[in-house]
Amino acid sequence: MAASLKQRMDMFKKSTSTEDEDFKAKSGNKEQPSKVGKLTHSYLEKDDKKAPAKRNFTVPKKKETPEEKQKAGGTKKPGKLKNPFLDAERSGSPMPSSSTNGDGKKGRRRSFGIFGKKKHDSEPEEEEEEAAVATGGKNRSFATNSVDVMESQARGKAGIRLNSANAAPPPKKRLSILGRARPKAQDNSVNAYNLVKDKSRAEEVEQYLNQIQALKGFKPMKRLSIRDNDIVQAMQRVIGNEPKQTSIKINGDVRFGHIKASLIQDFGDSIRQNLYLKSLTIRGVELGNTFLEALTSAIRDNVTLEEIDLSRNHLTHDAMVEFCQALENNHTVKVVYLQTQLSPLFEKGVEQVLSSMAKNHSVKKMKIDFQSPDGSADKRLKEILQRNYWNKDGYEKPDPDDLLINFLKEEVVRAEELFEQNELEKELEEVREGDWDYLYELSVLFDKFKLDVDEDGQKRTSVQNYASPMHEGQNARNSGFGTAGKNPLTGAQGFPSDGSFLTEEFIDEYLKEDVERGGLVFDFCNQVRLFKQFPSTSPDRETIVNIFVYELTHHPRQHEFTGINMANTGCGNDFWEKIAEAVLEDPTIFPNVHLINAETNFLTEKGLVAIADLIKSNECMRYIQAVKLENQKALLSSKAERALARALCVNISVVRFSLRVRNLLEREQCNKYVVRNIDFLRQARRHHKISTGTLKERKRNDMEKFFDSIAANDESITEVNISADIKYTGLSDEEKVKSAKAFATNSHVTKVTMNALGLGDDFAIALGEALEKNNTIEILIVEGNAFTGDGFKGLFAGLGKNSSVLELRAKHQTKKMTSPDEQALPALLDPCPSITKISLDLRNSAVTMQLDKIGSRNRETKRRLSKQASIASEESAEENAETATATVEESADDEPELEEEPELGAVQEEETEPKEEEEEAGEEK
Repeated sequence: MAASLKQRMDMFKKSTSTEDEDFKAKSGNKEQPSKVGKLTHSYLEKDDKKAPAKRNFTVPKKKETPEEKQKAGGTKKPGKLKNPFLDAERSGSPMPSSSTNGDGKKGRRRSFGIFGKKKHDSEPEEEEEEAAVATGGKNRSFATNSVDVMESQARGKAGIRLNSANAAPPPKKRLSILGRARPKAQDNSVNAYNLVKDKSRAEEVEQYLNQIQALKGFKPMKRLSIRDNDIVQAMQRVIGNEPKQTSIKINGDVRFGHIKASLIQDFGDSIRQNLYLKSLTIRGVELGNTFLEALTSAIRDNVTLEEIDLSRNHLTHDAMVEFCQALENNHTVKVVYLQTQLSPLFEKGVEQVLSSMAKNHSVKKMKIDFQSPDGSADKRLKEILQRNYWNKDGYEKPDPDDLLINFLKEEVVRAEELFEQNELEKELEEVREGDWDYLYELSVLFDKFKLDVDEDGQKRTSVQNYASPMHEGQNARNSGFGTAGKNPLTGAQGFPSDGSFLTEEFIDEYLKEDVERGGLVFDFCNQVRLFKQFPSTSPDRETIVNIFVYELTHHPRQHEFTGINMANTGCGNDFWEKIAEAVLEDPTIFPNVHLINAETNFLTEKGLVAIADLIKSNECMRYIQAVKLENQKALLSSKAERALARALCVNISVVRFSLRVRNLLEREQCNKYVVRNIDFLRQARRHHKISTGTLKERKRNDMEKFFDSIAANDESITEVNISADIKYTGLSDEEKVKSAKAFATNSHVTKVTMNALGLGDDFAIALGEALEKNNTIEILIVEGNAFTGDGFKGLFAGLGKNSSVLELRAKHQTKKMTSPDEQALPALLDPCPSITKISLDLRNSAVTMQLDKIGSRNRETKRRLSKQASIASEESAEENAETATATVEESADDEPELEEEPELGAVQEEETEPKEEEEEAGEEK
C-alpha cells in the first residue's frame, strides 16, 4: 500500500507548518499554542507523553557550517520524509486512504474484504467489514503485506533508516517448487497447550493427537497450486486442520460459484474434526443444501465452532429443519443466522425446529424465517434464546476441556476402527475358493427378485416395492388393523395391554405368499395402531414387544420367511434389538430372509447398531440382500453410520442398501461395498458357467478385433491413431491393458497416438513392458490421460530398454506426479540410446533439464554415428571402385592378343613406304 506523490507532498507541508508554529511558540510568541510532541494528521495517533520522533523535521535556529558539523560529531545525514503508513501500522491506528477526489481532498475509502463486495450502509450492525479469511482473530487485508515487510525491516529506532544494517533481516521461508511457503509440520505439544484452558491436561490432549495422527485419522491438506485463489486456500487449510485458520468470511463473492462441489462438500464434512475454526460466514453465494447437509453431520461432533452465518443463500425447509435438529447435541455454537433463504420454514417444520432449539442451551442469538402469520413461533424462539442468554433454567454448561477430550477419545476409536476396516477390506478383495457356490446361490436369488416386466409392460422391483403385487387389500388397512382400525380377532377398538392378542393367528393374518417366486413375506407395513397405542413411554410397551418378537421368531413357518416388512409401523429400537438378540442366539431363525424393510420409523443409534450386527454376522441371515432404512424420524448418529459401514465391509451378500448417510466417508464406503458385492455375483455366474462348461464366448467388438490384429502382427497396420474414442473408453480395464500388451509382438506399427482416453497406470506399466520387446515404434503420443508417478515410472522403465522410440509426448495428464517420482525418471530413461525428444509437464525444472540432456546426448550420438557411417560408406565406395578398376585391368592383362588382318589400303601403304625410302636415299647419294 503506497501513498501517491501528491499525498506525500501534502503531508510534508503540514509537517513543516506545524513545526514552524512550534518554533514560534518556543521563541516567545504566546498567541500561538505549542504543539510539540503531537501530530496534526488525523489518521496518525501518538501518545502525548512520548517525545517527538527524531526523524521529524525541525526548523533550525542557525545554519551550521561544515566545520561546526564536523566538530559536533560528523556530518549528519538529511532527514527522510515521514511514512504515515508505517507509523500507522506501528501504532495500530487505521491506515490512511490512498484514494482522492478530483479536488485533491481525500474521498471516502471503499472498504472491500479479501473475498468480496463493498460493504453497504444498509447492512445490519452485526455485520463486520467483509473479509474472506481472518487468521488469528484479525481481519487483515492482503493489501497490507508491503507494510508488514517494511515493518519487519525497520525494528530499530525511528531514526534508523529502513535499509540500515541494524534492521533484522526477514525470516527465511521454505519454498516449494511453486514458490509458495511449505506448511510446517504441526507440533502437537504446542497445539495441545493452546487448545485447553486447564494447561495440566495438555499432555493428555497431546497423547490423543499423536494417536490420531499415527492412525492417519486427520485429513491431510491437499497441495495448493498457483491457480488456487484465497477462498480455496482457506478451505483447504480448514480441511487440513491448520491452527491459524480460526475463521472464514465470505460475503457475496462471485468466485465461490466457480469452486468444485466436491471441495465444498469436503470442506463441510471436515468441520466435524476441525479443532480451531471459531467463526463461519458464507453469505449471498447461492449456497445449496449439499453443504448444509454435510455441516449438519459435522456440527453434532464439533467442539470449537461458535458462530455460523449462512444467510441469503438457497437453503430449503428440510435442510434447515435437520440442521436445527443437529444443534440439540451441540454445546459450543452461540450465533446462528439462517434468514433470507430460498424458502422459509413451513408450518409443518416449525414445531420440530422449536422443540430441537428448546433442547439446546448454547445458542443465544438466532435469526430464521418462520411461516407463522401470528408471530407465535418468533415469540417462542425469542423466549428460548433469552433463557439461554440468562441461563434461567440453571443449566450447567459442560467444561470445554471435557468436550475436547471426549471428542478426541471418539476420534481415536474411530481411527482404529477405520484402520482395522481397511485391513479387512484388503482381505475381501478376492473371493475365496469355497465361497463360489454360496455366491452363485445369492445370484440366483437376486435374479429371482430383481427388476422385471409385468404383462402390462410396467417395470417393478421386488427390492424397492417388494410386496406391491400382493397388496390387494392394503388400502383398506392403511389406517390401522382391518376395517375401521379394529382388532382383526376381537373386533373391538384397541388392544389389551397383556398382549394376549399376539398369537400365531395374528401373525398369519399378515403373511403374504408369492407362489410364482416362492416367497413368504411378513408384511406389517403401515400398521401404526399397535405401537401408537403402546408408545415408548408406555409401561406395557416392553411386554407387547417381547410377545410380538417371540411369536414372530417361533412361528411354524418362520424358516420360510423371505422378507420382513415393518415400514411405517412406528416401531423403535426395542423391537429390532429383540429381533437381533433372538436371531444371533439361534442362527436357525429366519435362515432364508433376504429383505429387511424398516423405513419411516423411530430408529436411532441402538436400533441401527442391532441391524448392523445382523448384517455383520456370518452365521445368521446368510442370504440377506436388501436392507431398507430410509426416512427415520431422528437424525442418525456418527456411531450408527460407522457401525453400518463396518457391517457392510465384512458382508458379501447385501446388494441393495437404502439409507441417507450424511458423513461423507461412511457414505462412500457403503456405496463401494454394495458395488463390490454386485460384482461378486457377476463373477459367481461366470465361474459357475466355466465350471459347468456352459460359458459362451462373447463376440468381440471392432475395437477389440483391431488390437487383436496388432497382436497378430498384421502387416497392413502401421499406425495407431485413437483419440477420445467412445468405443475405446467403453472397454473394460482388462481389455485396455490387453491393448497395451498387443505391441509386444508387433513389428510393423511405427507410430502410436492414444490421446484423451482416460488411460491409467495399469496401461502405462503394460505399455512399458511391451516396449521392452518392441523395436519398431518410433513416435509415442499418450497425452490427456491419467498417468501418475507409478505409471510414468513403469513406462520409462520400458523406454530405458527400448532402442527404437525417437519421440515421447505425454503432456496434460489429469493427475500429477510427486517430486520423488519426477526425480526417478531420468535414471530410468538414461539407458535408452534412441529417444531424442521428450515432452512432459514437470514441476521440477532440474528433472526437465536432465531429460533434455538425455535427448541432446542421443541426438549428438546419432549425428556422430551418421557422420561416421557416411564417411565409412564413402571410403567403402572408393575402395569398391578401386577394386573394380584393378579387377578390370588384371582381367585385360590375362587375355591373349588377337592378330588382326590388315586392310587392303593399309597393305598397299606398307608396300609403297619402302620404295619411297629407297628413292630418297638414292637422291641423297
